[in-house]
Amino acid sequence: MLSLREVLLVEGTEHKLNVDVKITLLTKVHQRLLTETQKEWYMDVLDEMEVSGVCARVPADYVKCVSSTNLQPKDAGEPGMSRDEIVMRINELCREAGLPPYWKRVSKEEETPDTEIASESNTPQKRTPKKPRW
Repeated sequence: MLSLREVLLVEGTEHKLNVDVKITLLTKVHQRLLTETQKEWYMDVLDEMEVSGVCARVPADYVKCVSSTNLQPKDAGEPGMSRDEIVMRINELCREAGLPPYWKRVSKEEETPDTEIASESNTPQKRTPKKPRW
């Protein structure tokens, strides 16, 4: 992986956004606050980006739009683990810890989002997604 200082800028290139001036963009970020450790890391990354010429400081009144920040993005183009891979990984970690597998799998023909069940009970459990804390 390259550091920002190893990336060379191409002379004469410029990134331009074609945004309609009539559109109202968000100027308030709805994001939970960074922890002190995250803040220190993030400020160091921003300083490195500024030194490398990737970004520059601007006055606040120049900012037209802001969005939330993801401090741990997925690799470009990678969708992440599938649901089956996650279930298999959980079972693998249980076995490594000396526990029985948590998820029992049913046959592919019968499988729906509600048919995976915890091995401790024999009744299907519907799971509802948790709401974010922020």
